[in-house]
Amino acid sequence: MKKSLGYLTIAVSLFSGSLLAEEVPSVKEITRQIIVATTKYANAVSCGGVQITPKQIAALAPYKDFYARDEAEYAVLWHGDIGCAGGTATTTPEIAIVKVGTGDSFMVDAQHSSPAIKFDIPVPYVERLVGNNRDSLILEGLEYGSNDSQSSPSIRVRFVVMRDNKGNWKTVSKEVRGYQRD
Repeated sequence: MKKSLGYLTIAVSLFSGSLLAEEVPSVKEITRQIIVATTKYANAVSCGGVQITPKQIAALAPYKDFYARDEAEYAVLWHGDIGCAGGTATTTPEIAIVKVGTGDSFMVDAQHSSPAIKFDIPVPYVERLVGNNRDSLILEGLEYGSNDSQSSPSIRVRFVVMRDNKGNWKTVSKEVRGYQRD
């Protein structure tokens, strides 16, 4: 009888432990939820039509532990016309900070995202996210040359932006990488 109770206790402990252990969603699911949350946000604060891809997401602090999910943070680059000004060069690079909420809900932290924060970068269009760490992004894009039209920047640059303690992003270095070929 005691032996049966011992096995039952072990089985109940294992079963209840598996019920309590929460799993982190797959990277694919995390990416999907980040894109959904950011797209809704970007389309709400700009003229709409914003499209986001996985290549625009930087894991500042990846979601790896269900019990530390409130520490997870992602930066998402997007382009939009905040304020719906319309016209040439009104679509600008913006940033959204995405966090994980209760359960596995993903939400944009509006207080640390465009337009509430400054995203001070030297280009009218970010072409590529090259790398990142917790408080900096390495980006590539095109800036204007002296003979460029408002809709056709031609100088390819790589630059680093860093986040300050208020959540604003500022360019801290920039290097010319060449010219865009038509």
